Amino acid sequence: MRKSKQGVSMVIDKNELEKNAKAWVASEKGQESILEVLQHSREMTTRLREARDIDPKSLHEPFTV
Repeated sequence: MRKSKQGVSMVIDKNELEKNAKAWVASEKGQESILEVLQHSREMTTRLREARDIDPKSLHEPFTV
C-alpha cells in the first residue's frame, strides 16, 4: 500500500502493519485505549438514547410548523 503524506511517498507493508496492530492490541497501552474508547462509546450511546426520549405528554401539546 502506498500512502502519501505531505508529498512524501512511503510504502506500508500490510504484513508489518498487521504485526504492529496485533502487538498494539495485545499491549497494556492498547488494552487501556480500547477500554477507554468502549466506555466513551457506551456513555455517548446512553446520552443519545436519553436525548431521543420524548415526554409522552408533549405529544398532546399543539405546535406550529
